Amino acid sequence: MDKQPTIPDDIEALRRRVETWRKIRTKRSPMPEELWSDAARLAAHHGYRRVARTLRINYDSLKERLERGSKKEGKKTSSPEEFVEMPASEVFGASQSPGSVIEMTDGKGCTLTIRLAEGEKLDVHRLVAAFRSRRA
Repeated sequence: MDKQPTIPDDIEALRRRVETWRKIRTKRSPMPEELWSDAARLAAHHGYRRVARTLRINYDSLKERLERGSKKEGKKTSSPEEFVEMPASEVFGASQSPGSVIEMTDGKGCTLTIRLAEGEKLDVHRLVAAFRSRRA
C-alpha cells in the first residue's frame, strides 16, 4: 500500500485558501497576486514542483514569479553551480513512509527524482556529479 507524502502545514493552509478562491471566483478570473506571492514564497522553501502539484497551479508560472520577485529584491536565484548544504536529517529524516526521495533540477528545467527504499544506500556525491556532467 502506497502512503501519500505528508503535506507541510504551511502548504496545506495555502492549498485550502486556493481551493476557497476557486469556489468563489468569477469564471476564468486569474488567481489573486497575494496567493501567487504566497505560493512563490513557499516554493522557495519547499520546491516549485511540490508546491505547484499540491496547489494544482502551473509550475512554469510559479517558477517565473519567484524568479521575477527575486530579481526585484536584488536576490540572486540559485544556479546549478551553487552548493546547497542540507542537514542529513532534512534529507533522510523521519517521515510517514519508509525510504527517502531525492529530487534534483538543473538550470534547464530537467529533473531527476530518486526514490530509495528504507535502508538503501546511495553515493549522493557521485550522483550529483553524474547529473551535472551529463549532456542535454
